[in-house]
Amino acid sequence: MPTNIVDKIRKLLQLAEGTSSNGEAEAAMLQAQKLMAQHHLEMRDIEVSTSAIVEFGADEMLRPSTERARLANVIAKNFRCDTLWVRRWGVVRGKPTPKYTLSFVGFPVDVEIADAVYKTALVTMKSQYATWRKLNPGRGRNGSRAFQNGFIAGLRDEYDRQRAGMSDARALVLVTPAKVTEYMLNLNLADRRSNSKPAYDPQARSAGAAAGKAFGTGRAVEGAAKGQLSS
Repeated sequence: MPTNIVDKIRKLLQLAEGTSSNGEAEAAMLQAQKLMAQHHLEMRDIEVSTSAIVEFGADEMLRPSTERARLANVIAKNFRCDTLWVRRWGVVRGKPTPKYTLSFVGFPVDVEIADAVYKTALVTMKSQYATWRKLNPGRGRNGSRAFQNGFIAGLRDEYDRQRAGMSDARALVLVTPAKVTEYMLNLNLADRRSNSKPAYDPQARSAGAAAGKAFGTGRAVEGAAKGQLSS
């Protein structure tokens, strides 16, 4: 492997860690991941100090959200990570209250990318629904959940489409690393599948699916970035 490629990836990772700009950090990390995919490299090939598996907290809430969990799972699958729920007890208004943290699990560069994409997707999903709801009033909570489920399905389908168009070698690089799978197995977690049924509102779901697909096109699973990510 040419030394200049490895050095370039190292510099991108250093830039991502050192900049105070979220956009610049995300773009640098995505560009590093793209180069790693192109040259069939893994973190151990770069020999950076941050090569251990980490748990990176992406979201905290008072009760688990099925829609947020599904969104995180789609992103994790396509950015070399897995997800983990952790419940901790805190005090809210003087009463012991459980708090749930949704985390990405993987190599540092991968979980930071996944976290950035997840948070942007969450904001986009909410804002797109708010815009759609103004044009389609009276949908209620059922419409909100249906839109979210549609967004997640649209994003998943778009990522699947992108992966299907990749060479076998490039697609293989984006598979969740064996070390991440082993780490999750060692946690001995219970079955994390949800038994909740998706909300039924075909119009809201269809609108959400279009928004999710558009988001996936802008946040390509391949990790391509030019300076700043498209919105």
